[in-house]
Amino acid sequence: MRLSPTGLGAKGGLFFAAVVLLFFATPYSNLFFLLTSFLAILGALGVTGSWRNLRGASAELLAIEPAPAGSPHPMRVRITMPKGRRAFGVLVHADAAGKSICIAELPVVSDGETVTAALKGMPRGAHAIERLRIRSRHPFGVCMAEQVVTVRGEAIAYPTPAAPEDPSQRGRGGDGNRPPGGDEESLAGLRDWRDGDSLRQIHWKATARRGSPIVKEYERHGGEGVDLVIDRRCDAASLERALSIATRLVLDAAKTKQALRLRSQDADLALDADRPEPAPLLRWLATASTLPHDAVAPPAASQRAQLLTVCAGGAAHA
Repeated sequence: MRLSPTGLGAKGGLFFAAVVLLFFATPYSNLFFLLTSFLAILGALGVTGSWRNLRGASAELLAIEPAPAGSPHPMRVRITMPKGRRAFGVLVHADAAGKSICIAELPVVSDGETVTAALKGMPRGAHAIERLRIRSRHPFGVCMAEQVVTVRGEAIAYPTPAAPEDPSQRGRGGDGNRPPGGDEESLAGLRDWRDGDSLRQIHWKATARRGSPIVKEYERHGGEGVDLVIDRRCDAASLERALSIATRLVLDAAKTKQALRLRSQDADLALDADRPEPAPLLRWLATASTLPHDAVAPPAASQRAQLLTVCAGGAAHA
C-alpha cells in the first residue's frame, strides 16, 4: 500500500514546520509547544488512520459491459476487506486508455460487497483495463492511501448504432420474436407475455380465454439469416457510417434472435440465432480500420443468405 500527502496534508505540513520554527524563535514557548503537540498528534492519527482504513483491501473486476463510443460502461467490482472490516470514504479508479479514471465513490464499503460502477465514455475501440486502484483520504484528508490491484478486463466501445429508421434497414423485421430476413416461419406455439414482445404477437382469442396476454411464438425454416459483408477499402468517414449501420444490424439480430454472419477482409464471425452472443462481433466493429484501395476484396456471402454489403465506396445496399 502506498501513502502520499494530499494538498491539505502538504499545507498542514508547512504550517506545522512554521509552528515549530516559532516555538524556537519566540518567547511564547508554552503556547507553541501545545500547538505543536496538537498538530503532531493530529498528523499521526491522520496517517495511521489512512493506513489502517485500507490495509489489506483488494478488488476484483467481475464484469464490464460493452457500450457505444462515448457512453458509460456499466461495471461490477467486488471489494474485499480482511477480517470482515469496513472501509470509509473509498474511491475506486480504473486504469484505462493511459489514465486513471474514477468509476465509483463509496462512503462505506463492507467486506465482499459488489459495487456497481461506471467507466466514463471511451472513444471507439477495445480499451484494456489492467489495474484497479482503491483510494481513501479517511479520516482527516491529510493523507491518501492507495491499494493497486492487477486485473484483466476490456472496455469495448463499439460504434454508435445508426438510427432504426436508417434507409438501409427499411423492409427488415424486428417485432418481438418474429425473425427478420425473409426466412420461412411457422407458428411454434403460445406462451405468456414477456417484456419486449410486440402487440402484433398477441393471440387475441387465447388472451380472451386466459384473461392475461398470450403471444404467438414462431420458428424459422430454411435460409441462413443475413450475411453482412463489410468492404473496408474506403475512407474513414465512409467506414464510420458503415460500422454504425452494421452495429445497428448486429444489435437488432441479437435482440430478435436472428442468425447473422459478419464478413470482412480479416473477419468471419457468426451470430447464433438460438444463443445470440454479439460481443465478438461488437469487438470487431469497435476495432475495425480502413484498408488501402488495392487490398483484397472481402469474402463472398453465402448464396442462401440475405446479403447486405456496406462500405463499398461508402455505399450500403442489399
